[in-house]
Amino acid sequence: MPKTVVVEVPEAVVEALGGRETELAPQVLRRLVAVLYAEGHFSLREAASYAGMTYWDFMEYLGSLGLGIPYGEKELEEDQATLKRLGLL
Repeated sequence: MPKTVVVEVPEAVVEALGGRETELAPQVLRRLVAVLYAEGHFSLREAASYAGMTYWDFMEYLGSLGLGIPYGEKELEEDQATLKRLGLL
């Protein structure tokens, strides 16, 4: 269930986000979710949902912020196992 949070935002922040106060709430939510995703609090699919975006749009949004998708040794091993199972490696 969504919660309403009231936050006072300095004018400089509003200007940095494009200066349109009517678009401020969704922009702040998207950025907050992106940071929380990058910190490992949500899966990519959860974060996209919380940000109100499709999975692919959220991935593109992360890229626009310079936030990559974590890809470590575990993910590499899983991908290699999948490729082997499919006979592609």
